[in-house]
Amino acid sequence: MGEADERKRPTQRVNALRKLIESGRLSVGTHLTHRGRTVEINTTATVVRDGVRIGDQTYASLLTAARAVAKHSVNGWTFWQFESGESIDRLCKNA
Repeated sequence: MGEADERKRPTQRVNALRKLIESGRLSVGTHLTHRGRTVEINTTATVVRDGVRIGDQTYASLLTAARAVAKHSVNGWTFWQFESGESIDRLCKNA
């Protein structure tokens, strides 16, 4: 992957989330969860018009929200799940 590809990937991720929200495939108000190894580190994020909100912080992408929780680089599309336990990346696979 070239340097130009690396620079545009974050924008693509933000745009992918925005497109899902704008199309209604991912509804504002939907709760996403990350189930940690222990109950104490479970996290809930809420889909908002501009991305996802955790507490009082809004993140434009699932990646940045996941990094804020995990404190290291992770795949935001597989990190977050619907309350049913399904990974949010299924929305991209079913596009």
